Amino acid sequence: VISLEDEVIDNAEALLRLVVKDGRIVCRQSLDEIRQNAKDNLSRLSEEYKRLENPAGYPVELSKGLIALKKQMIEKIKFEEIRWQR
Repeated sequence: VISLEDEVIDNAEALLRLVVKDGRIVCRQSLDEIRQNAKDNLSRLSEEYKRLENPAGYPVELSKGLIALKKQMIEKIKFEEIRWQR
């Protein structure tokens, strides 16, 4: 599930980590730690998604908050397009 930063999703783990904030590094990991983290994440992924020939499509969903934001943005763009056409 792809969600907004402040949304809490049951049984979900954030995959992105804050690394730089206001131009400053806030997360310091060694290359070995980054490599191990990537290896651990890949090991949890089913082989059907990792195969090079005919890999399965990975199912991705948008959270309720992200769907609402998407709808708001679409409406805003439509409104702006109508305004510009006048």
